[in-house]
This record gives sequence, C-alpha cells and structure tokens, in this order.
Amino acid sequence: IKPFMEALMEVSSLDELTDFLLSEDNYKYGSFLVPIGLTLYGEDSNRYEVGIYKPSLLLGDAAEYRDLTPNGERMKTYRDAVASYMLGRFGMTEAEIGDTIEKAYAFDEKLSKFEKTLLEQYDPSYLKESINMVKMEDIKEMSPDFPLPAYLEKYGWAASELIDVEWPEAIRGLNDLYIEENFEEIKAALLVRDASTYISLLDEEAYRESQRLSNDYSGVMESEPDEELAYSETRGIFPDSFARLYIDRCLTEEMRQDITKICQDCIDTYSEMFDEEDWLSEETRRYAKEKLEKMKINAVYPDKWEDYSIYHVTPVEEGGTYFDAVMDSGLANDERSRERINGTVDKDIWGVDILQTNAFYNPSDNSINIIRGLLGGIFYRDGMSDEELLDSVDRIQEAFGL
Repeated sequence: IKPFMEALMEVSSLDELTDFLLSEDNYKYGSFLVPIGLTLYGEDSNRYEVGIYKPSLLLGDAAEYRDLTPNGERMKTYRDAVASYMLGRFGMTEAEIGDTIEKAYAFDEKLSKFEKTLLEQYDPSYLKESINMVKMEDIKEMSPDFPLPAYLEKYGWAASELIDVEWPEAIRGLNDLYIEENFEEIKAALLVRDASTYISLLDEEAYRESQRLSNDYSGVMESEPDEELAYSETRGIFPDSFARLYIDRCLTEEMRQDITKICQDCIDTYSEMFDEEDWLSEETRRYAKEKLEKMKINAVYPDKWEDYSIYHVTPVEEGGTYFDAVMDSGLANDERSRERINGTVDKDIWGVDILQTNAFYNPSDNSINIIRGLLGGIFYRDGMSDEELLDSVDRIQEAFGL
C-alpha cells in the first residue's frame, strides 16, 4: 500500500488530484469522499438502484463540528491516534502528521455545513427528503467540478436506470469546496482517510496498535483471543460458507418445515381476523389481505446461496496475505454489484447470516425471517408440541418486537 500512499502525497494540484481520484489504483485502494453502492429500489424491491450517499465525516456526526461533545472528543482522540500512527508508518514526520490532521479536520468542518446532523436525520421527514431519483444530467449539474460524473461513467455506475442521491445539498457543497484554494485540505482529508483504513490489515505491529487504540476508545480492558477474532472476521466476509457447514452438521429439514408451518398458521389466522373486523374499510381489508398473501417466509435456512466462486483466497503457504484476501473479497463484491446494475433481484437468496441470533420482518421484500441462530433453548427444540411452538412464537415476537 506504500506506493499508493506515496503517490497521493506527491499530488501537487487540483487537476492532478482529479486524475488521482479517477485512477484504477484509487478505485482499488483509496477513497472517493462520496460513497457509492448498489441497493434495492424503494418503489420496487425486485429492482436495484445505485445509491450515491453523502460524504463521510471523520467524526461521523456533522453536529460535532459545531459543538464538540465528550463522545466527539473520544472519537477525535481515536481518529487522531490512528492517523498519526499510520502516517508515521508511511514516512511522515511528526510535524507533517500534525499539519495533515489539522487540515483534514478543517476540510471536514467546511463539508459538515452541507450535511444534516444525526439528530436531524432521525426526523421522520428525512426519509422522504433523502430519496432523490436523478439522471446523469442532474448529477453533472450538481457536480460540474468534483469528478463524480466521470467516476460514475468510468466505473460503470452511470449505466444504472435508477440513481438515488441521498442528499443533493451535500454533493453540491462538496463541488463548491472542490477548488484550488482548498486543495491542501482536500488532499489531507484523503490522506487521513486512506491511511486509517489499513491499520488492521498490513502487519502484526499495525494490527496490535489497532487493537490497543480500539480498546482505549471502547473502554475494553483486553482483546478477544486471536482465534476468535479470526473466526469473526472470516465469518463476516464469508457468512454462507460457515452457514452451510453448520447446516450439514446440525440442521434438519423437519426443523425448517416446523417453523415454516407455524409462520403460515399465524399468517392464516391474521387473514381470518381481517375478515371479521368491522372497523376496517373494504379497501384497507383488501390491501391487508393482499400483503399477507404475498408475504414470504424465510425459515431457518435458504435453498439458494450467493455464488462464492467470485472469490479467490491465496493460502499463506502460496504467498497469500490477510491484506490480499480482504482486498480481493471487497473488489469481488464490488464487481458483482456493478454486474447487477439494471438486473432483477433474486429473492431466493436471503442475503443474511443465518447464524445470527435474530428474527425480523423485512419491509423491502415483505418477508418474515426466523433464522437458525435464534432457534434453541426456550425458542425451539425437537419434539415441541404445537402449544409450545405457539408459545415460542410469542416469545420471539416479544424479544424482537415483531
């Protein structure tokens, strides 16, 4: 990663920075200030949309740049320490590090003026305001100077028929700030973000420092054992692999049928209740029953899984590293997202880690999800009677707010 960081350090003008932001190396290793990704289209969950999100801030909440809270001070201490360590590893002097971090916050403070605070984002009106379907012509109007349109076009995101900009004001604000006068601050913001990204990936020295700083920030006295951390990290990247191993060893089709049946019984009971309620209008009754009829039950584990052949992990015996494995998995996920642009959603693939202890209703696809990680102890065991299963449903609803 050092050659990439050195190349960013050597950028000396806004035009050079634009070229750098659009480079293949930056796409692979760097940040773009504006997060971009594929998500479900809000008005039709069978389709995908490209989401363009507001620029991320080092302190997370725009309010922290207006009035720093104790939590913001802890976050800043952590961010400063991570950036200082990593920029030092990349060859900066102490004075250069201090100057870079100061400039990065100066740019963030300017950027924060165009963003909503977390409290403002919790307002119910924000959800509606944050859905802004646009065309590429609109993006070119929002961002004529910051190279967002060129980035979208170069890396395939512009091909999407559906593009949603979370907060246009933030994109316009970033464009207004993208001037030569702010060049050093923008470059510093990128240096701090990019350097900090890699602290847990490069070598053991950096990883241990990452643990120490994270523990200090969180108030944790000691880290989990390395084996547990390795398990958690690998499962986070490849959840389906762990799930399928577990299914083969521990689960039965009977369990899935039991849970599916109890969910369907509940749906049928609700449908009967709707028929009997006299306070419902006929239109409301019709829509409610239609939603029930189309409700999908995802019980225990799916029949279809994501295609993991897109991933390649080189064993350590063949020269592979943790850094390479994490980077390759991220790039594979990114490529799969771009391939799905303008495609339809395969709803037979759940897209959840079934070993999580969880149960939830997903409004995006009208599904009930009761997954394996929840089922055990008081919630489910072999040989439960119908009455015990119904009592278990009540416990699940109470525990998870269903």
